[in-house]
Amino acid sequence: MSDIDEIEGFDPTTPYKPLAKKRKAADSNGAIAGPSKPTSSAKANKRKNAQPSPETLPGTEGEDHEDQSEHSVEEADVPVKAVGPPPKNKAKKPPSKAVTNGKVPPKSKAKAKADPPPPTAAKPAPVQRDETIENSEEETREREPRPETARSVADLPALPKNLGKRKDLAPPVRTNEGGPSQREVDRLKKQLQDVTAQRDALAGQVKEWAVLRETEVEMTLDMERRQSEATVNAKDQLIQELTHRTDVEPMIGSGRTSTLHFLTQEAADEAKVVVEREVDRLRGIIKEKDNVIAQKDAKIHQVEQAGKSYVFELANARFELQQPIPVAEKTMELKLEIKRCEDLQNKLSRDPPPSGLRGRAAPDAAHNDPKNGSAISLYEDMTNLLITNLRFEKSDFPDFDNEVFSCIFTHNETKASLSFTLQRLWSLRDPEHPPARIKSKDQLAMTMKYTPQDLEKESAEFREKIEFLSDVFTFAGEQVDVFFNSMREYLGNINRDNEPIVVEDDDD
Repeated sequence: MSDIDEIEGFDPTTPYKPLAKKRKAADSNGAIAGPSKPTSSAKANKRKNAQPSPETLPGTEGEDHEDQSEHSVEEADVPVKAVGPPPKNKAKKPPSKAVTNGKVPPKSKAKAKADPPPPTAAKPAPVQRDETIENSEEETREREPRPETARSVADLPALPKNLGKRKDLAPPVRTNEGGPSQREVDRLKKQLQDVTAQRDALAGQVKEWAVLRETEVEMTLDMERRQSEATVNAKDQLIQELTHRTDVEPMIGSGRTSTLHFLTQEAADEAKVVVEREVDRLRGIIKEKDNVIAQKDAKIHQVEQAGKSYVFELANARFELQQPIPVAEKTMELKLEIKRCEDLQNKLSRDPPPSGLRGRAAPDAAHNDPKNGSAISLYEDMTNLLITNLRFEKSDFPDFDNEVFSCIFTHNETKASLSFTLQRLWSLRDPEHPPARIKSKDQLAMTMKYTPQDLEKESAEFREKIEFLSDVFTFAGEQVDVFFNSMREYLGNINRDNEPIVVEDDDD
């Protein structure tokens, strides 16, 4: 077996017939030993001049002969896979020209051997070819030819014819006898070193994790923790036993000045419960005291109101005792005036107004009467009591409304005046036995409620001198004249205090 047969045996493209035809066409163009036509020789010379040989490529001068031969063979095999089919005019040349070449029979023999490849031999073939292509590309990149002279591997399809012409070069010889190349061996060694380094690193990490999983310090800490827990549990049990055995004593025993007695949690809880009960009891007592105080305050207020009414009655009694005759006269005059007013009202009721005025309110007509206004002004001048406003409020009895009078009493012109309201209220005479229906005012009792107004505008001395008139109180409706006399007396005393003392001469 020749070197060429050995190279063709590792070529994965040898079993394909189209590639063999292309190789024969290339060899027939560059054949020298057999006869050839002149036209074929001219074409071969042109193709030889156009395609440089591997010796003329830059970067190949310092290589030895064996490397050039092996590289040339590998480059000749590469275009078989990368370059497309040749033109038709070149592929249809007669095959008899290639038969005369002396190197064609060994190639046909090599192809016949590699035609039925076994299933196991087909697996390493692509690896060898890929490695050969990678080696060719790496060597091409290392050479770095200039753009104007460098050619790619795909542009050199006619390298085998140059090898046939050069008789001085020995056929390429493989040094490893079918084994992998040195470059592949180096690459595998480097890969093995990397994998070994990774394995060592991972093994170190696994060992480190196994050590860190439970160190000696952790084991010691766990043991000490268990011992401490056991000690604490034993002490707790001992404390509980001693607590049950000993009797609960107070914090400071009698007759012991320097001994401190500890209080347990159970004793503290019991003492707390006792204190809380005592606090609740004291709170109940305080609430009871507050209720008693509130009741007493209410009684005091009632007594004060009763005292004011007693003072008012006492003042009326004193006034009646001091001036019995004038009071009787004034009372008689007041009754006469009241009777006169009633007569006027009866007269108005007997003599109704004209038909043109009947649509209006009848009470308003009485008030708008000039005679009625003159009578009212006379009352105001004689009593110094002005009624500035009158309004009605609803009472508990639908047929009778409460009357509210706004009044101003002035004594001796403008030296002293008092503003107040008098409210006329209606109530049952006998609340225990109320009548079924209220038909007249005789079934009701009239009560007057006195309320002072605008006292905050007066001086404190004025409020002190009017005594009970500075607060709200009620009195019976029959005592209106007594109330009026008391008010005039108190305000008259204030005015007399403010008046200068006049000394009369005896000569006059």
